[in-house]
Amino acid sequence: MKKIFNLVIALSLVIGMGWGCAGNHSSLLPTHDEVLTYPLPYDLVYLRTLEAIQQNADWDLDWTDKEKGVISIRNMRYSSFADADKRQALLLVKRVNEKETTVQFDSSSQSVVGGDEVLSLIRGQLSREVSLRGSR
Repeated sequence: MKKIFNLVIALSLVIGMGWGCAGNHSSLLPTHDEVLTYPLPYDLVYLRTLEAIQQNADWDLDWTDKEKGVISIRNMRYSSFADADKRQALLLVKRVNEKETTVQFDSSSQSVVGGDEVLSLIRGQLSREVSLRGSR
C-alpha cells in the first residue's frame, strides 16, 4: 500500500512539473497581437487570407467559418512536443465597415509558434491586393 502511495505522489510531482514547464514555455514565446487593417471588403480579405495560408507548406487550414470570420490553422512543422499546444491558431477577420477589414490572431493564439510567418504572408498578400486596386 505504501508503494502505491509513493508511486501516486511521484507521478503527481512529475505531472505537476510538466505542467509548470509547459506554462513557462508559452511565456517565452513572442506575442503576435498585431491587427492588420486594409481598405478592402470583407470577402476579399477573407479569400486572400486563406490563399496566404495555403502558400506556406508548413501551415494547413484546419477549419473555417466565414460567417463568423474565423480561420483555424495548424502549424505542421514543429521540433518537439513541448510546443504541441502552440501549433494551432485562430485568425479573426472582422469587417470594420464596407471598405475596411482587419485580420488578427485571436487572443488565445497570439503566442503561436510561427505566428510571425503567418502575419508576414497575410501582410504580403493583402498589400499586393491594395496596390493592385490602387493602380486601377
